[in-house]
Amino acid sequence: MTTHSVEPAGSLALSQAKSGALRGTLVNLAGTGVTMALGFFTTPYFIHRLGPSAYGIYSLVLVFTMSGYFGYLDFGIQSATVNKASGSAARGRWDEFSDAIAASIAGLAAIGLVSGVLITALAPLASHVFHIPPSLQHDLTISLRVVGICLVIQFPALALVATLQTLHRWDLVVIQRTLASVLGIGVAAILVGQHHDLLRLVLPVVIAPALGAGLLLLLCRQIVPHFAPRVLSANRHIVWELLRSSRAFFLAQSGIAVISNLDQVLIAAFLTSQKLALYAVAATLYYAVFALLPITNATAFAAATHFAALGDDARIRVLMLRGTRYAASVVLAATVAAALFGPAFIRAWVGPGFAASGTLLLIWLLHMGITAFTGIPHNVLSGVGRVSQAAWISSASVVVNVIVSLSLVIPYGMNGVVIGTVISYAITSPIWIHMSLRATRISWRDFTRASMVPAYGAAACAAAVGGALLLVHPSSLVATFAGGAVTFAAGLLGTVGLLSRAERQDLLRGVRIPWSR
Repeated sequence: MTTHSVEPAGSLALSQAKSGALRGTLVNLAGTGVTMALGFFTTPYFIHRLGPSAYGIYSLVLVFTMSGYFGYLDFGIQSATVNKASGSAARGRWDEFSDAIAASIAGLAAIGLVSGVLITALAPLASHVFHIPPSLQHDLTISLRVVGICLVIQFPALALVATLQTLHRWDLVVIQRTLASVLGIGVAAILVGQHHDLLRLVLPVVIAPALGAGLLLLLCRQIVPHFAPRVLSANRHIVWELLRSSRAFFLAQSGIAVISNLDQVLIAAFLTSQKLALYAVAATLYYAVFALLPITNATAFAAATHFAALGDDARIRVLMLRGTRYAASVVLAATVAAALFGPAFIRAWVGPGFAASGTLLLIWLLHMGITAFTGIPHNVLSGVGRVSQAAWISSASVVVNVIVSLSLVIPYGMNGVVIGTVISYAITSPIWIHMSLRATRISWRDFTRASMVPAYGAAACAAAVGGALLLVHPSSLVATFAGGAVTFAAGLLGTVGLLSRAERQDLLRGVRIPWSR
């Protein structure tokens, strides 16, 4: 096999890891900010134009897209591809790299075809499983069939995402996804304004990401060295190797998939589509906070995989300590801001009829006090080859969540469903951290001192400022938003203030990533 040596072994990938990690995190933050802003502006518009029931069904349809359950039904192939291709890229073996990507595209295309056919065929049954008003049942069936068609295109595109992720160009993936979101929601807003029809909201939002697959292909051809995956002649041995190694990745990721989407399924099955709308409003604010977890650790898996391939245990440990400190500080600052100002913001945002969404939000945020510290450890544990341990923890989280949520959905409604999520995270988050500390040979004492105490200190700064602002009783949309923004900013300033001078200079200059020595 021919090997292309562009730079000394590992130097190209290490350079890309350093330059790409901070850039990817910042672009990820900006892209998510744009998407969240679109949601904040358009959610009241869509609810009032279509009604709570139709909007609730729209949120249910999204569960079955690539942003919901099916985004995790790649059976872990995307993560397995990053894991295998990272080693080839680190050593400059671009033929091996192309073979891995070709095998990944072939495997994911097969999964996409099967998934698309199944969801298209089973779409009419959804109206009988969920509590859907008769006037909206046909729209739900059409929406799910379009989702099935788009899955056939989107699944193989995950291999292109893995390609860019391997070379630490997560920023390009974020840009592509942000453009697709802006296009889909923008077109939907125009169409819904012309006619109050659920399909005019669902179809643009569902189709736009599938069209974005073409942009991913162009990006890969432009920036990836020697990008020539021969999909039709993909090595079957590599395909099966990816499938074997992907099982543990799939189990490790399945917990997030189930927990993130089980709530809507249970509410639609046992409650009403109006309750789905109340849940969706609370979810918009909750996921604005929760999304900071993947944003702040999006590059951690690829970086940990790369450092593990080079045997650089020192950088992995620094990634754990510093990376977790920075990520948790940001997440906790946002949690405090949402808890203090979220309920009042919801009442001003979509109306007093959605006050129950504010209560739901407060319950939901309870687990963030410990979950904020799991993002980096989760990715590092998988990146250093302990995927089976991650799979075990994720499976345990799913079991707890399903049992508790099913037990509480009838007596406590949507609050009971969310309580199940909170309990599952509260139980399994310390286990995630403990397993990751063992894998990286870091003591709880060092982790607490280096990561947890500074992060809680930043949260205390946010709470002090936010508590003072509450004394003026903000109630308008602008006042509550400003109060939350100032509270969040106070937490970020507290984070920077607790850094050493050298770390502060590194972050402000953007010269090195937080875990570089």
